[in-house]
Amino acid sequence: MASLLCLALALAPAVAPVDPVAPAEPVMTPAPAPSQAAAPAPSQAAAPGPAGTPARAPEVTPTSGPTSAGTSTGTSTDVAPERWITRLRPRRHMVELGPLIGTWRPPANHNLISAAELVDRNWVMPRIRPALDLGLQLDYLAVRYLALGLRGSLAHTHTAEGGAARMYRVVAAVSGQLPLAAVAPFVTVGLGLVGVNGDALGRDANLAYVVGGGLKLYAHRYVALQFSALDHVVVDDGTYYAHHVLVSGGLSITLLRSPRA
Repeated sequence: MASLLCLALALAPAVAPVDPVAPAEPVMTPAPAPSQAAAPAPSQAAAPGPAGTPARAPEVTPTSGPTSAGTSTGTSTDVAPERWITRLRPRRHMVELGPLIGTWRPPANHNLISAAELVDRNWVMPRIRPALDLGLQLDYLAVRYLALGLRGSLAHTHTAEGGAARMYRVVAAVSGQLPLAAVAPFVTVGLGLVGVNGDALGRDANLAYVVGGGLKLYAHRYVALQFSALDHVVVDDGTYYAHHVLVSGGLSITLLRSPRA
């Protein structure tokens, strides 16, 4: 028995002693380094400063885009005001009303005497002195270039011998004007009645053709000045023509002026 045990031990392979297995240590993998924070954009708020210091206001970057109406970069789009000389030119459908003052110069053969008075004077007409003429005018501008008007006036005068007389006129006229600006030249043609009344010359009235011209100045929206020289050709029985010249000026009130017409 002892010999068999010894033989078994001799034949068995040698087995190295086994140490107990130590627990495996965990493998430490290094963590990736944190990426560097991007720098703040210029438009972002800056980091707050030390305590007690207010934070810096964010800077606003101007952007290009449409500007407000009526403005532009470096230039102004404001429209310059219209000059008075073009702003005050006459408009269609405008009405002008005002007084006239001037001088009436009758010729030597004036054709303003009644037939009975002329016979009493042996067909010799007494001279009439120039007189101050006072009147009224009314014009309606159907269009800017054409005006329809009425004029009437009265002049107190004397003959060369000292006799008193009153001359008068009533005229309907058409005036063509050039309204390119506030200063408007015009020409006038018309038809009317010229008469006289008084002890020195009796009563008489004759047909008269009117021709002349003048100038208008529109000084204000509601005020106009007028200067004119008119020849009143007084006809006596269709055989003799006497030229009565009236030079006058007037101040008119302009009504119904439209802004644009």
